[in-house]
Amino acid sequence: MSAINVNSITGRTGTHGPVLTGVTTVTGDLHVGGGVSFSGITTVSTSLHVVGTGSSVGVGTDDPRSKLDIQGSDQELRIYRDQGDRFGGLRYTGSIFKLRLPTNDPFTVDDASDNERFRVNANGQVKIGGSTTVAPDVDADNLVIDTGDVDSGISILSATTGRIYFGDAGDHEAGSIRYVHTDNSMRFETASTERIRVGSAGSVHIGDNNSNANGHGLLSLTQNASAAFNALVIQQGNTAFTANDGLHIGIDASVDSYIKTFENRDIYFTTGVTNAERFRINHDGNVDITDGNLVLASGHGIDFSATGNSTGTLSSELLDDYEEGTFEPTFTSTGGAFNSVNYHGDTGARYVKVGSLVTVNGCARCSAIDTSNIDGAHTLCIGGLPFTNVARDNGDNADNIGSLRVPVWGNTNNCPHAIQARQNATICTLLNYEIDNVTNTNVVSQASNTMMVQFSLQYSAA
Repeated sequence: MSAINVNSITGRTGTHGPVLTGVTTVTGDLHVGGGVSFSGITTVSTSLHVVGTGSSVGVGTDDPRSKLDIQGSDQELRIYRDQGDRFGGLRYTGSIFKLRLPTNDPFTVDDASDNERFRVNANGQVKIGGSTTVAPDVDADNLVIDTGDVDSGISILSATTGRIYFGDAGDHEAGSIRYVHTDNSMRFETASTERIRVGSAGSVHIGDNNSNANGHGLLSLTQNASAAFNALVIQQGNTAFTANDGLHIGIDASVDSYIKTFENRDIYFTTGVTNAERFRINHDGNVDITDGNLVLASGHGIDFSATGNSTGTLSSELLDDYEEGTFEPTFTSTGGAFNSVNYHGDTGARYVKVGSLVTVNGCARCSAIDTSNIDGAHTLCIGGLPFTNVARDNGDNADNIGSLRVPVWGNTNNCPHAIQARQNATICTLLNYEIDNVTNTNVVSQASNTMMVQFSLQYSAA
């Protein structure tokens, strides 16, 4: 220490030591081992050392209660940069403790390795965590939590309800997210009104805070009473949504389709501009098609496998086809088509096909026929069947025998009595039965210009 220049030194009793008043200048180091009080302006050119057990420095007080004690009605600790006017400070004003940030300079909290853990920018942005190459959205960067590759989050711990509010100058609580611990529900509000609630078991209610369905994993979309019917509602129990219970699926009751239930537990389906009912599943399990048809894709049908099987060999329990139509029956033979046939206006036939079973009914009539190109011993047939008859492994066609009515025949002694579909073909053989019950075929030689055959036959389509 080179010199101490003071106006006066006054002794103090007790433990406080001397009091230096006026301008005090220390050009070297000042070491204080006991108590020294400075009054006026004190300058230490090199360093100030306060040593000793329980040592402290008081500013604005001669009775410091901590290592550094600053007291007064409006006191501030400032840290300047390069003797300029940019500084940061700590200040206690009234009942508010303030941390003052320098203009355009952030405030950071770092760990022992100088890794940044917390930052407050001069514009009020708050960032928690380290830095990343991914920049936050400029409209949502007031609070940024950045932990790099580590999972990050915010925990709100409360005994009853945790809240996040969204508001403005007119309404501080216009929107909110709330977690209510009493029923473990998450609730979302807009315009100060609850809009969505997620129950403890995952049930979601949109526009409806009804908790009766809670625990069933249900989704409820509810429109207010003044709006058009455009909600999906799946509920348990009777609610005030409509006069009906249960399932409601729709867009607009006046112009679009919907699915709905009745009080009797029926479910009905509507489509079209007029919301016309198309089909209904009754509460007893029956399905009623009110308007429209049941259309099945090719290769699919109605499966009856749940029914009891017969004692015979089962080949299929799938009803996969139904047809109705007409065809033109022809006079032909096992030897081929005739030279010419003039058909009467009565000629025509209809068929119905259910699964593989084909039923035909028709009439074949001619006014002139030329069979000269066919050997008269060939079998006389009716052709033009709409489907090919199935081939039988044992050659038995007994199940394909049909009936005939022959109003007109050239030779009454050989009038056919029955008709039989030929295997793997679309023609039917004309049959007659002699007195000894021997079945014979009518041959081409029996054909006449006045033949008329009305027939009915069932056969299996290939």
